Amino acid sequence: MSAEPSAERRTRRPRKVVVDEARAERVIEELRDASNQIQAATRRRLELAYEANRLGMTTTKIGEAVNANQTTVAAWVRAGREITTTEE
Repeated sequence: MSAEPSAERRTRRPRKVVVDEARAERVIEELRDASNQIQAATRRRLELAYEANRLGMTTTKIGEAVNANQTTVAAWVRAGREITTTEE
């Protein structure tokens, strides 16, 4: 009993080809801008969480204000402290 050879399988997906170079470049640039804005907003959130904590707000109260749990806010406060002390 001889087995017939199975159909040849692709070993990997075919390469993608950009169909609109100009649009692709605009999309990439917009993606870079969005990424930079997210990084700036994240950094600002850390700074504000640290400042709020220094002003006497608890991490629980800060979390309630921004709909985040206390553990996450505590991590933001620690990171904000790192940023602030590094800049000084």
